[in-house]
Amino acid sequence: MDQQVPTVSGIAMRTLISANDPTCRCGRSKLPGAWSCEACNEDRSRKYDDMIESKLASKRFEFDGILKNCGFPEKYRTAAVTSLDLVPQLQQFAVGVAAKPRNLFFKGIPGSGKTHVAAAILKEWIWRKTERDVRKNADPEHTLPGAFINVPEFLAHLRTMGYRDSFKQVEHVARKRFLVIDDLGAEKTTDHTLDILYAIINNRYGVGAKGRWYYATIVTSEFSIVEISTKVHDRLARRLTEMCQVIQFPNKDLSEIVRKREQEKETDENNSTDE
Repeated sequence: MDQQVPTVSGIAMRTLISANDPTCRCGRSKLPGAWSCEACNEDRSRKYDDMIESKLASKRFEFDGILKNCGFPEKYRTAAVTSLDLVPQLQQFAVGVAAKPRNLFFKGIPGSGKTHVAAAILKEWIWRKTERDVRKNADPEHTLPGAFINVPEFLAHLRTMGYRDSFKQVEHVARKRFLVIDDLGAEKTTDHTLDILYAIINNRYGVGAKGRWYYATIVTSEFSIVEISTKVHDRLARRLTEMCQVIQFPNKDLSEIVRKREQEKETDENNSTDE
């Protein structure tokens, strides 16, 4: 029969003796009241840091797959908030938003970089949420933390689904922590598409109204909110006005500059390989 351990106010005596013992379990001396010596504390802390870094390394390895499952476009997989140097003020803005998520409306002409910047910010949001969960040893979410939808493509995909499945898909997207709604206004407007878009944005608006700042949405469009009011619907425009900070992108096409840079980079890489 096991010997019963005496307790003081419900705390086992062996625990009190261990805490007040001047010698650590490893044989080194320790401060009175400490559970272990400094060397053991440092070793335990180092092992914990190594475990966290190992988990983060695993998540970095899996990250491309996470982005793909979030609907992240292949062409923007390398987008990063620290490499938006074509428009320096946008880079500074993106770095700030990455650290503190909020609702944004990006307005700009095609090729102005609004989708690229939105993708870079979304990517950073997803990674920071993943890293925070690992460091807090939190249980992973049942769903992925973010989603990227191109409005015309998303609506076309819903048309191939049954009513119940399309409803679940809309609800699934609307409840993401981080969401990019790309190219709003480019879709063919019908009562059905309006209902879908309003359901998503209204759900995001409702979440924000509860003070849950870590839910954030970025909407991109070549139309202003005023134009969306007439082109799509005024109630959708009102929600966007109430929930989003509007960011006007420069009225110039940056895609050609980016394309030239990529060609120059590819040429340099080929030259270095030949050498």
